[in-house]
Amino acid sequence: SGARGRGRRVAGLALGCLRRAVSPALLSAVDGRTPASASSGLGAAIRRSVAMRTASVRTFRSVVAALGSGAAAAAGTSGQTSRGLVLVAGCLLEQASGDDGGGGDGWGTVAERVELIEACCDALSSSLAASGGLIPTDI
Repeated sequence: SGARGRGRRVAGLALGCLRRAVSPALLSAVDGRTPASASSGLGAAIRRSVAMRTASVRTFRSVVAALGSGAAAAAGTSGQTSRGLVLVAGCLLEQASGDDGGGGDGWGTVAERVELIEACCDALSSSLAASGGLIPTDI
């Protein structure tokens, strides 16, 4: 149906936004692939920006909350939601450990990093409330 397709597209866009903003080390750990080295250019700048990570985490949270568990399951977006949750949790772990995953060159103030931690915690709690049953047990 049209609504399912739109739900999949929106979830895919949110996941793509999140994947583009997280550190290469985190993306490699989640995907199991070696990321293409992009040490310069717009892609590298986006990955180093703490503010961009925060915005992508908030976007992901909004999409998951809007879709809800029933709509996510019906639209077939549970896999995308699960991958997004793993990326958000990885962002949180990177910040909590003091390693931004980008070789220490992350662009962000301490206040922006705190904001990212808050956004990750908020996204994880909202996602668990909205679609906790969709989390795979084999993580």
